[in-house]
Amino acid sequence: GLIEAFWPPSRFLAMSEAVMHFESFVRPQADLRIEADNLDMFNNNFPYRRTGKGLRVIFPEVLRPYVTKDLLVESLEDGMPLQAVLGQASRANSASRDCKAAPATAVEELREEVGGLCMDAFLKMLFADNFIHADLHPGNIHFNRRQVRDSGPMQSELVIFDAGLAVQMSPKDRRNFVDVFYALTTNDGKRAAQLMVERTPGDRSLVRNEDEFVASVGQLVNEVCDMGFSLGKVRLGECFGRMLSLACDHRVKLETSFVTVATSIIVLEGVGRQLNPIADLAAAARPMLAEAVANVW
Repeated sequence: GLIEAFWPPSRFLAMSEAVMHFESFVRPQADLRIEADNLDMFNNNFPYRRTGKGLRVIFPEVLRPYVTKDLLVESLEDGMPLQAVLGQASRANSASRDCKAAPATAVEELREEVGGLCMDAFLKMLFADNFIHADLHPGNIHFNRRQVRDSGPMQSELVIFDAGLAVQMSPKDRRNFVDVFYALTTNDGKRAAQLMVERTPGDRSLVRNEDEFVASVGQLVNEVCDMGFSLGKVRLGECFGRMLSLACDHRVKLETSFVTVATSIIVLEGVGRQLNPIADLAAAARPMLAEAVANVW
């Protein structure tokens, strides 16, 4: 389109396909029956409300039969906005005063707990469920503090809203993503780059200096792994951004799903860097990634 005309390398990011893909799941937001179905799916994947087990994540319940194309009635959910614990350490005292949900909880500890829940919920969507909330910005994430039992400890739980945007990868795209992610988390950047080239939806003959691309991604991943794949230490957004830049430079066209998921990780990192500290991404992903690898292989 117009962007590709002014910036030709952008076509290797599958910009046209990405725009069409984005349109295909943005337009359905006008049909609230789709959001209702998404909420049903998320509530099925996260049964904590019904069973008290699993990740402490809650989605609004759909109040049927009050669902039409233009009307959706959901359960009313209480929660503190995530913004209550976002920000730098210098704001800790102010946040503690504002965060009525947990007046006796240190803000740093609360950030760690809530941040860990955000990470675990996203990874479950990505690897275990293959059904990803595609709009996980802070405004759509709230949290509560509840006592587990009458005499039990206080624990945080997430409340996630606005499920109109959700992504489900095709079996082929899912396998490609899992294989690349596995290569990245095992510090095998060269293998990740080779997979990106071998499975490009574009013309492989147009790739510019394939060996240099593989070597460059390998070096990039080595740098990231040396720093520890932790949101608190590594800017994964920068890592993915550099990978996308390398793909443009070397004319490696990427799958739309790869770009979409990479963007989701970048958004999550933006939240994660403010929740201090945050769980190690590779360590958090390892159990679900192993299961995903077993399923796709």
